[in-house]
Amino acid sequence: MAETNIKDTLRSSAFTLREKQSFFEKKWKKEHRFDLVIGMIVMIAIIVAGYYYDTEFILLGAIAGAMFCIYEHNRMKIYVEEHAFDGMNNQ
Repeated sequence: MAETNIKDTLRSSAFTLREKQSFFEKKWKKEHRFDLVIGMIVMIAIIVAGYYYDTEFILLGAIAGAMFCIYEHNRMKIYVEEHAFDGMNNQ
């Protein structure tokens, strides 16, 4: 019921698509803050381990960090597309 009301309000809202996208990006970042922090901690731990043990871990940490950022950015964009475009996902 509440989700239907939100979708109807978004369809008839005066907000532009850019404003909706910005809102849902901020909302996603707020909801997934823990995942982002844990990912960064793991990446930094791999780089620090590489600094102390072997230089190959530094490269591994850099690659893992880049892949993590790309993966999370893709997840965010999928969420934004599903919600910003009039909430028409799975209808």
